[in-house]
Amino acid sequence: MRIYIIIIALILFQNCDKSKSEIKTDYKNTIISKGSNNDIVSYYEQHTKKYDIGIHLQSTNNGSFKNYGNSYNGSRQLMISASFGTDKISLDNIKQLHFKIGEYYLDYDSKYEFNRTTYIGDEQDNNITNVFSLKNIPVDIPILTVSNRITNFEIENPNPIHFTYPIGNFQEIISTHNNQLLIKWNKDVENKNGIIIMLSWNGETVSRTKLFPNNDLKIIKAVEDDGEELIDDAMLQYFPDDALIDIAIGRGNIETSNNNGYSTIVESLTYAYERFGVKK
Repeated sequence: MRIYIIIIALILFQNCDKSKSEIKTDYKNTIISKGSNNDIVSYYEQHTKKYDIGIHLQSTNNGSFKNYGNSYNGSRQLMISASFGTDKISLDNIKQLHFKIGEYYLDYDSKYEFNRTTYIGDEQDNNITNVFSLKNIPVDIPILTVSNRITNFEIENPNPIHFTYPIGNFQEIISTHNNQLLIKWNKDVENKNGIIIMLSWNGETVSRTKLFPNNDLKIIKAVEDDGEELIDDAMLQYFPDDALIDIAIGRGNIETSNNNGYSTIVESLTYAYERFGVKK
């Protein structure tokens, strides 16, 4: 059966103790989603199997025009987090868990729980940035059994992705030409998982003279990580002239395990965001 993944490809989970996920990507089909409030991350999550414990490593390059980060020069955000997809582990036990990711210890915090974020810059948290500097990131996950065993992972950290075109700014918005736009990014020839491209539109227009209320449209496509892709009418036909489109690209790796009755998932993902206008 052909199954899709949204973000790097859809995962086919294995029933062994620990294995590298088999990844399948379809490079021919465009996936349409209407009326969804999901972003690029949750598109991935809704297509993965339920897990008991999840460790998430995410690196995001925010475009200079996009309101992500609210920065004229853009921003790069790093995030380490843990989540729990079932109620198999009680809240009291969750609070006692201690995760080790690289040399970083992720413990429960009453304010941030298991979520830690930093931005690259003068006030960055070097303990987090050091994790993302590793090519292969070791992850230790505690298993709640009498023996208090630990599940060990090592996940490959993907090369951080970023756009080389378009690169927006507050003075000028890049637009399509003849309903086409060639996008470019830093390619990774060693990445065999491919990348995903997602176009999102919430009804906003470049000129701000037209209103398209209650719109939430996303178009998604998986492609090879070769550094460029022509966004053509196959994806743009669903948007009107003058639409202001958010575009996201992403690559990543995933490892899964099922030990001592607890399913775990570790993901290391990287995204980039920009904007462009549609000109028919």
